[in-house]
Amino acid sequence: MLEVNETEEMAMFAAMNAYEVAVIAFTNPSKVVHENNQESVILTSKGSYIWAGAVAYALIHRPDLTPEILREYLRAAIARVGKDYAFQVINNPFGGYDNAVNVVRAFFAEAGFDRLAFEDACARTQDAIRTLEWLGIIEDPSWKKIGAIALAVYALAGPVQFTEAGVKDFKDKIATWQTTVEDGEKSRLAYNLKVERTAHVVKTEVVEVLGNVIDETASVVSNEQISIEELQRLLHDRRYYDGPINGVALYPTWSALKQFQQDRGLKVTGHPDPDTVRALRASRRWW
Repeated sequence: MLEVNETEEMAMFAAMNAYEVAVIAFTNPSKVVHENNQESVILTSKGSYIWAGAVAYALIHRPDLTPEILREYLRAAIARVGKDYAFQVINNPFGGYDNAVNVVRAFFAEAGFDRLAFEDACARTQDAIRTLEWLGIIEDPSWKKIGAIALAVYALAGPVQFTEAGVKDFKDKIATWQTTVEDGEKSRLAYNLKVERTAHVVKTEVVEVLGNVIDETASVVSNEQISIEELQRLLHDRRYYDGPINGVALYPTWSALKQFQQDRGLKVTGHPDPDTVRALRASRRWW
């Protein structure tokens, strides 16, 4: 982090825009010490940062919004698309950004914003990430430890992720500054502290509510799992698939599965989700 004293840090924080403040709030610490004195790093995916951008955009364009209202929008969005999100996470746990996009878009819709608003928020959030990385407030530990060449390979397997950098107690100082601002105070510092508080509330809610949805869905998925061989046999029995029953999922199996989903009025996901598995097993044999 830039070498600055606490007064300068407070001035720097007050001068930040809402996106930069929200990104800081959503960034996990660079080091976590557990009860057994073991240390670990908790990475923050770029997927998490679209939530930061959503909070910043909402507060800029609707200053009347409170953390409670944003929580309601969040819960409504998760009620709409949370199940799909959970399936995406279970099937592709490394697709952080892609997995988060649909939920955040639903959140934007609940708040009365359109697709262009979502794209604008994403672009401004990326700018905020670059600025904070340049300032040394957040860092990508993979880049530091792996190096540019190895990271190019690493990035193919998972998203680049960030932790706090520099002065580890920066958030502690923000918490202290919160106590110095009076209710109703109109200043850049007071505004940014409000953004930080709101972003923290939303972050906590996102982790808790989406975590519960994923746990519930994982439990359903475990009861509705199906082998590729059984899937091929069921699709064959229903005259959707005429290939070999060999447990190998190639294009004919995928195509037959999508056709079955379409014919049955199911969501055409292209994978054997629980609704599709139940429909396949419940269907009467076609001759």
